[in-house]
Amino acid sequence: MKMPLLFKSLDEAVRGFWLALSIAVCVSFAVAVQMLLLYNRHERVVLMPPYVDRQMEIGWSSASADYLKSIGLYFVTLANSVTPTNVEFVKQAASTIVDARIYPGIRKRFEALAAEPAFMSTGHVSSFESQSLHYEPETSKVFVSGEVTGGGRSHRVGQTYEFVIVMRDGRPWILSADTYEGVTPHTLKWIAEHPPEKKDAGRETK
Repeated sequence: MKMPLLFKSLDEAVRGFWLALSIAVCVSFAVAVQMLLLYNRHERVVLMPPYVDRQMEIGWSSASADYLKSIGLYFVTLANSVTPTNVEFVKQAASTIVDARIYPGIRKRFEALAAEPAFMSTGHVSSFESQSLHYEPETSKVFVSGEVTGGGRSHRVGQTYEFVIVMRDGRPWILSADTYEGVTPHTLKWIAEHPPEKKDAGRETK
């Protein structure tokens, strides 16, 4: 029996085994590192929807002004399309972009709109025609201004929707929502130019 040849083959097999094992460990480590990097990577996504004439950028914690304005307009469209037959759908759609802290109030508002007697004669509560969109980066506010009809109104009335919209984990969230008459957004500049009126001093001191 050729013992030297046997031991030589055995040594080569052992060396081959350890080499293959080392390669497998290195590959596994490289794959694990790559997966970890991919998991923690928050890439920016650039969108060019077919119905807009400009690209929209979406990041993990930020987004372009055009994208945030589109979210505000989307919510306004939802709010003004409520009917008794679609109110459940509207509430569900709103829950995907409205922060949980204010969603209960928004949900109740939709339910109240759907229950208004205006449906008996018109079939809808209100109709909103947007005229301008504005984003204020300092406050993360989106302003949607336009004219609304219906909802007990006999003529068109200027109205502005004001939202605070932020990005969290790559998703847009509405943190606050407000409406007021007029088509002028209450921006920081507007607030500075229209300070609240001071109340009367009251009775004079004796």
